[in-house]
Amino acid sequence: MEFRRRAREQDVMILDAMSDRIAQTVRLCCVAGHLTSVGINTGLKRELLCARCSGAGVRPEPTVYYVVTDGAMVKPGISSGDGRGRLDTHRIQHGLGQVRRLITDLPVGAARDVERHVLDCLASQGI
Repeated sequence: MEFRRRAREQDVMILDAMSDRIAQTVRLCCVAGHLTSVGINTGLKRELLCARCSGAGVRPEPTVYYVVTDGAMVKPGISSGDGRGRLDTHRIQHGLGQVRRLITDLPVGAARDVERHVLDCLASQGI
């Protein structure tokens, strides 16, 4: 299969069993250690199978932690940059316009760690 050949040529390890369906999505690990997933059909159209190495779909690492609410619902989250774009999305699309916390310029990895900790604590309380 063409997809397997291209993966071998690019030193990309296919982490899932592949079926004969071109619509199947498989997880990959490239030679740089990036974990990604790609639809087989989509992967055949890309020059590089690894989205991070190709620059496709790469987002800046989140360095912002926020908590927004509409009074009844509370939404913690993470973003990158100054966070304003994500906060605007929550306000416009979901009516979550009250910003309760906005912490910017966190070290790389800290925003994800804080979000994971908060969500784990809420889950442990059944929330």
